[in-house]
Amino acid sequence: MATIETVFGVDPIAALVRELLGEPVEHPPSVLVEGGRAAASPAVIPTGAGGTPWGTNPRWLPNAVDRTSILSPGTTVRKVGAFAMPSGATVPDYDPSGGSRNRLGVFVVRADDAETPRRDCEAVPNRLGAAVTWAARGGVPRAGAARRRARCRAGPRCAAGGRAAGRR
Repeated sequence: MATIETVFGVDPIAALVRELLGEPVEHPPSVLVEGGRAAASPAVIPTGAGGTPWGTNPRWLPNAVDRTSILSPGTTVRKVGAFAMPSGATVPDYDPSGGSRNRLGVFVVRADDAETPRRDCEAVPNRLGAAVTWAARGGVPRAGAARRRARCRAGPRCAAGGRAAGRR
């Protein structure tokens, strides 16, 4: 519920628990429809925003990723530990019938306006595969590296040394 609290300044779960325990609760004066910030909680799977599976199986090192190469300035992101794949594990192939087994993690993305997290929630899956691959190799992604890999679909090996989509 951190996203509701971020946007509206109210934690509805904590308020409910306090109410059930008979403790005093300060309710908002009216229905909340406008907030001070914006937030989203995307579930990350090993595909781009359009559903194309990543062409690699890097080690999952989300804390080693240079988030400034993915997120808009001023955006903050926090991993929800209960829904996270173990750090260092190999990212599995995407399984269209796998449901939540495909989930690498759930994150809370926060920003000052509604458009920024919407844009970032689309950018994260499009850029994260390349960023995690580079982090696993001990580097940072070069500008345009993800675009070059995305264009490499014809042969079994990409010119940049990565795997073409659909090949293992």
